[in-house]
Amino acid sequence: MSCIYRKSKTLELCQKHVANESDNYCRIHKKQSNILYEMYDDIFHDQKIINTKDLYKIIQHIYNNISFTNDELADDANKLVIFELLKLFSKDKLKTFYEQLYHCVIISDNYNKSSLIYSIYDFLFNTYLIEQNHLDKVNIIQKVFRNKLKRDLSVNIDTNHIPVNDEDIFTYDSISEIPKERIFAFYDDNYLYAFDAIELEYFVRKCKVDMIEPYNPYTKNLLSDKTINNLILYIQYNNLVKKSDETVWITDLQAYTDLALEIEKNGFYNSPDWYMKFNRRILMNIIKLFKDFSMTELESQNYFRDFFSTPTTESIVFKFCREGIKLFKECNEDKYILCCNFMKALAMCSTDFYNNLPNWLLNTFTRSNIIHNIDNMQNTFLTNNFLFYYYVEYLE
Repeated sequence: MSCIYRKSKTLELCQKHVANESDNYCRIHKKQSNILYEMYDDIFHDQKIINTKDLYKIIQHIYNNISFTNDELADDANKLVIFELLKLFSKDKLKTFYEQLYHCVIISDNYNKSSLIYSIYDFLFNTYLIEQNHLDKVNIIQKVFRNKLKRDLSVNIDTNHIPVNDEDIFTYDSISEIPKERIFAFYDDNYLYAFDAIELEYFVRKCKVDMIEPYNPYTKNLLSDKTINNLILYIQYNNLVKKSDETVWITDLQAYTDLALEIEKNGFYNSPDWYMKFNRRILMNIIKLFKDFSMTELESQNYFRDFFSTPTTESIVFKFCREGIKLFKECNEDKYILCCNFMKALAMCSTDFYNNLPNWLLNTFTRSNIIHNIDNMQNTFLTNNFLFYYYVEYLE
């Protein structure tokens, strides 16, 4: 006969032989006898490892084989026994069970062991009730569980919970105009921030693709695992459709917003509003300046290639943003100088960009001798004098 002791945390069966047939434990585990191990032996016998699919056997065994004289306390007593059996597992093992039962993404370490046990029990007990045709109880439990889940996923915006942002940073839509089921809100540094859930999830997804830790675009604080997972579950709960991985822009602002976020990831403060002041002529000038600044960098030829000469049905704004995003995605390490050159080109044409350019970059302009004052430079461009004409018409 094998020892019925199960290893701590994994509950893997010992399987060492016992000295006497009347004993349940081997010599090593004789002093570690526990009635819970005996219950596991009644349920699983000589099964060495307990898997997720085996958990339901615990519910079945307890409710079908253990009876109490006081029926009013029977449910609570059975539940207590099941909880004690589940407590023997480690938190990591319980997390694995939870993820497999609920088919959800990896949950964060913020979930404590007690919460995991409650959730696992709810799932197993609901399954048992369905099997026993107690659908009325199932509906009551599920309703309570759904309401609790919804409360835990996102902060409800009301008179006591008002977000500091009036607009969604990704779409510039007013928070009050976004459908309620799409508003995902959470606290960061004691301030409430609200987002369009679909847009925030897409932003988080893009960050992960770019090997960047997802962050709150307003505070730059990293998003916790709990917030990210709540966001994903919130989208699932409300049956929201995620954005496609393929970027589809409808407005210029959407394109500029994606470009601004990509540039910000690489350490340069900017805002989509600044780009909206650009017309076609200024965009062309920015590209020509970028090419001029990057003459000695062969890799610069990979970006904005044939930007002016190749016919396309795509607007110049969309082309500008796609090429800009490509530049910052691909040149954020060895060829970071190209990113710097692009920012200098923007600063040459925009007071907004110039005033927010880092000091270390402001002092490295390739043609510092012609940059005395950005306002004068912009006025010069706007009056179409020789310098403006030279950059726009002759530099490729």
